[in-house]
Amino acid sequence: MNRKNMKIYDRIIVVSWLIVFSLVVMVVSLYLENDRLKNDNQLLVQDIKQHHYDTTELKSNYETLKVDFSAVLDENSENRELLSQLTAEVSNLKELYTRTDFVTMDEYELLLLITNAEATSLKIESKIHVVDVIQNRVESNKFPNDIYSVVFQKNQFQPTFDNRLYNTKMVQSTIDAVQFALRNDDTTNGALFFMNPRWSSEKNVRWFRNNLTYVMSDGHHEFYK
Repeated sequence: MNRKNMKIYDRIIVVSWLIVFSLVVMVVSLYLENDRLKNDNQLLVQDIKQHHYDTTELKSNYETLKVDFSAVLDENSENRELLSQLTAEVSNLKELYTRTDFVTMDEYELLLLITNAEATSLKIESKIHVVDVIQNRVESNKFPNDIYSVVFQKNQFQPTFDNRLYNTKMVQSTIDAVQFALRNDDTTNGALFFMNPRWSSEKNVRWFRNNLTYVMSDGHHEFYK
């Protein structure tokens, strides 16, 4: 090999190593970013879990303090004190006004995570439907009566046990979908279940279609009750 060819060969080797090094840096950066995202979401869920019981107690207090306002507004000091207490409790709880009475900030953040995981790349309508199903369950006597318990009910929402809840990056369409669903009427005709037939096992698809009442499809998920 002559000197000229040696120089070309050396340059090719250098460029090749630079490309390899760049790819390694890129892969490490992506890994670190995904790890950071996972840790952030895990910390958020841990915080939501920690506050869940306090939230449940506050909701119970709020229900207890629902009184006849005509009586509360009476001029005696005892009722004025009760009204003041009621107002304080409501201001603590009603961080978001919704069709399901109220949603605390912890519940709102959990809705963002589960909706983003269940419908990561789907259109906003599909994400709204996911939130509606969760709210329908909260309102149904067949399921727990709060968002946290509905989302983490055993074997119900797959992202809670396959780690997708922690690994998806939040996008604006999810935020818009959750906020819309919280402030507007149900768009699923009362659906309590959904599944994607393309990603579900034949056994699961068969169970849904044989045991539940079909409501609608949005092109991705089928909805049942």
